[in-house]
Amino acid sequence: MPPHVLLHTRAGRRRASAAIAVVAGVLLAAIPAASRDSAEFQLKAAFLKTFPQFVTWPRAALEGRSTFDICVAPPDTLGPSLRELVKGTTVGGRPVVVRLVNDSAAGCQVLFVSALAPDATGRLRALAGMPVLTVTDAKPRGPGAVIQLRVVANKVRFDVNLAAANAAGLKLNAQLLRVALNVTGGAE
Repeated sequence: MPPHVLLHTRAGRRRASAAIAVVAGVLLAAIPAASRDSAEFQLKAAFLKTFPQFVTWPRAALEGRSTFDICVAPPDTLGPSLRELVKGTTVGGRPVVVRLVNDSAAGCQVLFVSALAPDATGRLRALAGMPVLTVTDAKPRGPGAVIQLRVVANKVRFDVNLAAANAAGLKLNAQLLRVALNVTGGAE
């Protein structure tokens, strides 16, 4: 079967997910320690770019919006990687932009809060129930975070909190849930 047909079967998607995980693991293992953080942040940026394809926002959250905003709370650990990745992409017909936000996440459809951010837990808690896909790499997963990125065996993986997604009015695609390491807070 041609490769594009294989991705439409469950086994094909599973093999593709496994292959991506293996390649990411090999790449991370082969990178010198000094560069490993940079590669980890690049992989996290790739996840942030991809997640919106598997999420449906409440209609009211996108009404009147001319852009789809992926926001990053300081410090901006994802740097130019995320900006470069989203260049020229759209979500729901809206061009994707990356914004650094300090106090307010108004207008953000996605917010990444780094483990290095001051008061990461407070930022996430303040957005609980708002129609924002909150993503963090803070440990443990903060209240309100829908997705937690983490490194497991030199691979960037993610956990999903369905209760937080439901509270935010976000609908997560079953494909996203299937590739998550852990899904908590609701029916799987």
